[in-house]
Amino acid sequence: MTGIDIRDDGLQSGAISSIQRAWERYDKDYTAGCMSCAIYDTAWISMVSKVISDGKRWLFPQSFDYLLSMQSEDGSWRADGTPSQVDGIFYTAASLLSLHRHRLEPLNTAVHAIDDIERRIHRATASLATQLTEWDVAATVHVGFEIIVPSLLDMLRAENLLPDFQFSGGVILGQLNSAKLSKFEPGMLYSRKASTAVHSLEVFIGKVDFDKLSHHKSNGSTMGSPSSTAAYLIHTSHWDDEAEAYLRHVVAAGAGKGSGAVPSAFPSAYFEYTWMLSAMLSAGFSMSELGCIATEEMVSMLRCALTTNNGILGFAPSLPPDADDTAQCIVCLRRLGRTASPDAMIKCFESTTHFRTYFSERNPSFTANCNVLSALLAQTDVSRYSDQIFDIVGFLCDYWWENDGYIMDKWNLSHHYASLLAVQSMMELLGQIDKGNLKPLSYEMQSKINITLFQICFRALLDKPSPASTEETAYRVLVLVKARRMPIFHFIRDHMDHEITSQVDWSCGHRE
Repeated sequence: MTGIDIRDDGLQSGAISSIQRAWERYDKDYTAGCMSCAIYDTAWISMVSKVISDGKRWLFPQSFDYLLSMQSEDGSWRADGTPSQVDGIFYTAASLLSLHRHRLEPLNTAVHAIDDIERRIHRATASLATQLTEWDVAATVHVGFEIIVPSLLDMLRAENLLPDFQFSGGVILGQLNSAKLSKFEPGMLYSRKASTAVHSLEVFIGKVDFDKLSHHKSNGSTMGSPSSTAAYLIHTSHWDDEAEAYLRHVVAAGAGKGSGAVPSAFPSAYFEYTWMLSAMLSAGFSMSELGCIATEEMVSMLRCALTTNNGILGFAPSLPPDADDTAQCIVCLRRLGRTASPDAMIKCFESTTHFRTYFSERNPSFTANCNVLSALLAQTDVSRYSDQIFDIVGFLCDYWWENDGYIMDKWNLSHHYASLLAVQSMMELLGQIDKGNLKPLSYEMQSKINITLFQICFRALLDKPSPASTEETAYRVLVLVKARRMPIFHFIRDHMDHEITSQVDWSCGHRE
């Protein structure tokens, strides 16, 4: 079908090298993280100031310089790589707030930045107004947008920026915001119970007493979030050396490598290690082919983490657990021959029709449920989890049938990624049924699965993603590779094989 062999020496050595590089970054105190940098979090840490012996200073002037370098000609921070409308709004609003704060207090800001700051603010304000006007609020699935955007707009209005601006989606946004905050009380954050709200403390400025939140820190951070930690450090009345040390570490050791840019989450070791290993194992690599000291140590760390956290974990140590990271960890360990029970995951995250990603989730995640399904299907006693398995399958099929267009999931903005996970988990389901490990599907459910898989693959054949995106191409190819074995595709298998070959050849010549 293609000239690419998973056991090709170059592919195998490349996979091992990737694991070794990832493991080299592991740090016993902060663990690791190599997520790409985020303008939003960079803007927040650029607003941290500190009083030292010779006066007040911006703590990270290089972060503000980075923001200036990333502003587009139209005044926004939404370059071609910005993944969605709401991300552009996040980036532009937070950066505009930083520009205004630096205008009010130049402190140690570079002279060239101050000379040009009025023009930058004017352009950023105009761009933000345009973005808000064009924003389809109802179609947005980004996690937390319904509290983050209103909070940013309130802060900007308090600074007399966009004072009377109204936009068509504002009514819907206000309704979503009210519904979300109706369940919130400051006491929820003052308690020691873990909450995903800690990841975005900046949205509670003016609503909570930040002096009562220090117990949520882990290695200086508030839930591994640079933006949240920056907001905490800005608004606590007593300087927190641990929080400062965390932010300095993220600036130095994160993907920005000292440039001032920071990611949206750090550390993110469990997330990065499980997703990397899962991708390689799903592609056909075996434990022996990935065998090296780094792989053994990484797997041992993940197994220890799952055990230490009583069978569930989050995206990094000491952070609240979620079903997605837990499921991926279970999948990796099971495919590598280790035991990993899903019982705790079921107890914590199962609802009546699907699995919640985390405890306070507003809307369910299609991709997280695909990963949970894979974790259940990876068990040796798979029939024990039949009820949960068929509940998830029903949820996924209904979710697909109720969406006229592509599946847009809040954890990955590529609809091809959601399609890939659906095909992968459903093929695993059919494999377990063929082996006799699960009871046969009802006629209705079998028909729904066949139609879902057929539509996914047919769309993957017809849809031509941007030629600039090898990621999108890879998802499409993997969808076709995993589904081509099904009997329902025998009449178009030659066409599928041709598309796979041509897209693999193209990707090999355009590696990012």
